[in-house]
Order: sequence, then structure tokens, then C-alpha cells
Amino acid sequence: MKLSNDLTNQGSFTNNPELTVTELSNLVKKTIDTSFSYVKVRGEISGLKIAASGHAYFSLKDEGAVLNAICWRAKVNSLGVKLEEGMEIICAGSLTTFPGQSKYQMIVENVTLGGIGALMALLAKRKEALTQEGLFEERHKQPLAKFPQAIGVITSPKGAVIKDILHRIAERFPCDIIVFPVAVQGEDCPGQVIKAIRIANDADKFKLDTLIIARGGGSIEDLWGFNDEGVVRAAFESKIPIISAIGHETDFTLLDFVADKRAPTPTAAAEFATPVKIEIERHLKHLLVNAANIFDSKLYSLENNLVLIAAKLKHPSQIIDELASKIALIKSRIDALCQNKLHSLSQFLTKQSANIGPSLLSNHLWQKQSTLDKVEINIPHYASQYFQKLAHRLEVIESVLKASDYNKILEKGFAIVKDLDGNLISSKSCIVPNKSYEIIFKDGKAKVRGEGDFLLSNPK
Repeated sequence: MKLSNDLTNQGSFTNNPELTVTELSNLVKKTIDTSFSYVKVRGEISGLKIAASGHAYFSLKDEGAVLNAICWRAKVNSLGVKLEEGMEIICAGSLTTFPGQSKYQMIVENVTLGGIGALMALLAKRKEALTQEGLFEERHKQPLAKFPQAIGVITSPKGAVIKDILHRIAERFPCDIIVFPVAVQGEDCPGQVIKAIRIANDADKFKLDTLIIARGGGSIEDLWGFNDEGVVRAAFESKIPIISAIGHETDFTLLDFVADKRAPTPTAAAEFATPVKIEIERHLKHLLVNAANIFDSKLYSLENNLVLIAAKLKHPSQIIDELASKIALIKSRIDALCQNKLHSLSQFLTKQSANIGPSLLSNHLWQKQSTLDKVEINIPHYASQYFQKLAHRLEVIESVLKASDYNKILEKGFAIVKDLDGNLISSKSCIVPNKSYEIIFKDGKAKVRGEGDFLLSNPK
């Protein structure tokens, strides 16, 4: 009979020493600590979390596996790279396990970016996400001030960039300039730029018309701080128009897309932010010359018009003579009209006086007297009819009053209840216990007192 190799090796397996879980865990830890005391691992950051203690916890992942990693606070502050979700990096450090756990993880000592390709992929992904949010839309762009009184500049306080901006603004359009010094590359860059944007927007401290954010050229790694999502959002929220001037003309960062104006160089940013004072003065002089020419032309035209008007005007004595002739003509016409009217009226009165005589007046008076006699005869008749109607109405009212007399109602067997103040009691709910009341009958009155809902005689 032939046995399998597993069965034939059973004796050697049983001769291995027996280990406890703790012993095996310590043995694994020792092996990992010794064998992987220094390793480099490439992967994409996932699940990044910065604890309140300052330690960074994250995972490195690729298509096939995930490795937990820790970077202690002291190392986080000296990495030189700001850890970001989705960033491809190369971590240097060691593998270890914690006693009592069957897990291993990497203690990160150093971090380098995973190459330009990885950064470009992360940049494209971030740009797409912010575009979908609408942060780069043209409708959000603010117009630049035409004649700024104060300009803020966020950049490094040292180097050629700030000197070029200050010189160009002073040369073109001198105005107040406030510099907000920041780190323009490295891990501290994003946080300082965000803070500077927010401070510049404090209207109580600064009243800025334009804000320039600038730095010189560099690699994608050098400019990476201006691709930070926090920087983009701070620029989007700025109430002050922002001009971005990051790197050379061929360099683009996410800040350029959200800024209200993108300048290819810091010097160009200064030119975008200011007009040219000499050109403004030249333009004003040109406007003044044009205004003077227009004024002279208008004045000459008015003088000519006055000359023409004066030529058409008549001498005052001639005007007075013409008016006097017109007045005389009108007076003569009025006199003639009055004479005609008086003559017509005289003829009318003459005709009417012939028609009016004593007999006509006598007839008219007789007719009026006859009318008065008829009215006098009818007055007694009309007065009698009126008084008869009035007497009938009084009889009706008297009968209604007699029918409404409550004594007539009492004679029919009804009674009236009042309190001693004379107030009518119309409902049993008005009865107050132990209060005295008066019942009126047709032949007299009786006093009672209230008891619940009833009235009892013989009140105390």
C-alpha cells in the first residue's frame, strides 16, 4: 500500500513545538519587524483621517489589496507633502503588528508624490467634481474695478514676484497696496492662502477693490497648493474680485478657473488690476479739447442766430404806432356795435309799450283773484279730511296699547316674577338661593325666596 506524502510527513508535524496564541503573535511581530523594517510602498490614499491628536490614519490601496497605514503627528508636520484623499504616493517606513492582534500595518516615515501622471489624474478628477458643482461658471465672475483705490496681494513677501507687482502698479496707477504674506508652495501653502483670502475679505479692516494671488513658475508639485480644494472654495466665496497669476503662461491651476480673471504672469496681473494713469490723463486732455471746441462752435452758432433775430426785430416806436392803430380800429368797431344794440333795444321797447294797456293788466289781475278764491273755498274741505285721518290713526294706536297692557294678561291667569329691585325674572336660571322675589297676580302681590330652581313662600 502506498501512502500520500501528507500522511508520511505526519510524524514530523507532530514533533513541532506547541505555541500559545500569544507566543505565535509575538513570533509573527518579531518576524515582520525584522523582515520589513524598511519598505517602500506605492498606493492611493483612501479613508484619510487626521485625528485630534494630529496623527494621520489612512489606507494605501491598489487594484488588488489594501494596507492600513499610520503617520505620527511629528512626521505629518515634516512630510513636505499635504496628504489628500485619492492622491497616489510612495510611502517609506516599516511594517509592524500590535501585540494581541493578527493585523499588520505600515508606520509611515516619509512620503513622496507618485509622479506627475498620478497628480494629473488627481487634478483632472478634482476639476471635474468642482465643475459639476458650478464653481467655474462664467456667471459667477465679478467685474474688476476700473479705478481701484486699494489692491491686496497674496504672495511670498520675498522674491521677484512681489517686486514686479509693486513696481508695475506704482508705474501705471499709484494706489494703496496691502500685502498678505504666505507660503507659495509646500504643505503650509493651502492653509495660509485660505486664511489670507478670508482676512482680505474682512471689510471692517480692509476695503479692497481687487485681490491678486500670485507666485512664480515651478513644477506641478510646486504649484500643487493652488490646486487645493479649500483654496478654490475660499476664492469662490470671496466678495472681492480675484486675479490669479500662478506660474508661467503655460501653467494652469484650479485657482485660475475659479478666479474672476486669470493673468499669464504676475506683471500682467498688475496691469489687469490698474488702468494707465498717463493714458487716462491723455484721454482727459483730449476730452477737454473736444469740449472746448464744441463750446466754441455752439457759441458761434448762437451769435449768428442772435444777429439774424435782431435783424428781424422792429423798432419800438414802430411797434407802438402799429398797436395804437389797432386799438383805434377796435374802439371804433365797439362804438358802432353799441349804437346798433341801443337802437334795436329802443325799437323793441317801443313795440312792447304799445301792446301794454289798462285793460290787459285788469284781465291779468282778475284771473289771479279767481284762482285765490277757489283755493280759499277748498281749504276747509282739505283740513277736515286730514283731521279725520289723524283721529283714525290715534284710535288704532290706543287699541294696540290696551291690548299690550300686562294687567289684561294677568286677568287671564298669568303672573309676573320680579326681584325686589324691580328686575323681571324671565328664567329659572336667574333664581338665586335665599334671595327674595315678588310675584304679581291680577289681585295683588306675594313675596317668596329662592331655593335651588324653585321659589318658596314665606321668606325669612
